[in-house]
Amino acid sequence: MFYKPRPGPGGSHNGVVSGFHIKSFPRVWNSQLQLLLISSSACVPYKLSPVHRRLKVNNIQERTDNETRNRQLLLVGVMTADKYIATRAKAVYETWGTRVPGKLVFFTSDSQNATDDLPVVRLKGVDDSYPPQKKSFMMLKYMYENYGDKFEWFMRADDDVFVKTERLELFLRNINSSQPRFIGQAGKGIAEEFGLLSLEYDENYCMGGPGMIFSHVTLSRVAPHVKDCLKNLYTTHEDVELGRCVQKFAGIPCTWSYEMQNIFHHSSSGRTAFTGPLKSREVHRAITLHPIKEHAHMYRLNNFLQGVSVREKIYEGLKIRREMASSVEQLRKRLGPSWVPPDLNDLQTLGLAPSLNKFVPQDESEILTWNFLARSVDSTETVNPRRAIDAPLR
Repeated sequence: MFYKPRPGPGGSHNGVVSGFHIKSFPRVWNSQLQLLLISSSACVPYKLSPVHRRLKVNNIQERTDNETRNRQLLLVGVMTADKYIATRAKAVYETWGTRVPGKLVFFTSDSQNATDDLPVVRLKGVDDSYPPQKKSFMMLKYMYENYGDKFEWFMRADDDVFVKTERLELFLRNINSSQPRFIGQAGKGIAEEFGLLSLEYDENYCMGGPGMIFSHVTLSRVAPHVKDCLKNLYTTHEDVELGRCVQKFAGIPCTWSYEMQNIFHHSSSGRTAFTGPLKSREVHRAITLHPIKEHAHMYRLNNFLQGVSVREKIYEGLKIRREMASSVEQLRKRLGPSWVPPDLNDLQTLGLAPSLNKFVPQDESEILTWNFLARSVDSTETVNPRRAIDAPLR
């Protein structure tokens, strides 16, 4: 039997391998021990020993880490059409597209129209017909052939989806891209299509609208076979056929996780989605939001979420001030009344901890200036605190 070696004194290792007692093994033992284990594998059962298994895993992990270390995080391929280049595509590029942790590229038909200085790739032999099956498959093929060794993750997106790139980055950095992954909101078709999509009871696909994400391993298994997939289409649904191709050549389904319907959110409201109030659970929880049919609402949603981000940063700053105020108070108690704290400007007011009791100011510096508007103006800026509203404000 094989036993896992344990470190000995002075960085050496003691262990027993196939009946041989090894003492004072130097730290360079990995390659020699691997060779010994491999050469002796013919006279032992096929089941790997703990040492052999650990060495193989460590070497694979080391190669994987080296490969991943040289890659950027994410390449986003956005499918669009010539008629949407100046509207939807431009809105994507000027909002969340500028914050992608990697690279964003638009893919459209093979024509000579202007692209408004956007990073556009025109796929040869592809038109803007719908459903965009050929465009989708050829986009994946292009991304693999030109960027397959440069990114960890690859995202297929529509031009009417909004992506919270900061949240997506945190999400992807917690997942091993060196394993086959196919991430998105799982679907099996609407009720009217049940049994018509040629899907088995345990098969699914990633819905195209909210976006789908491939690890570089998955893309490397699927992209070389896109032409074969295009020759064997069972339906007109691009996302269904893409999921079928991934299942066939990568051997994995779309993520079944229930939370994916919240992370990759698709609204059933159609063209009216995200045109009303944006303060909702879905908007705050999701990483991708789909569909946004009018490009003006892409800017509106971006402004709203940027405002939310600003308020979160303000609150973080407020918590830091409260911690600083608490630290100053602890130092004052420890060092006594002779200790003079540094001038921390607004720390005495903004650093106050929240309380259920009404705040009572002790001196003038603790009184915040205020304004109150009604039919008249009440203000601290004039001798008479109440006056008529100034003409420019009426």
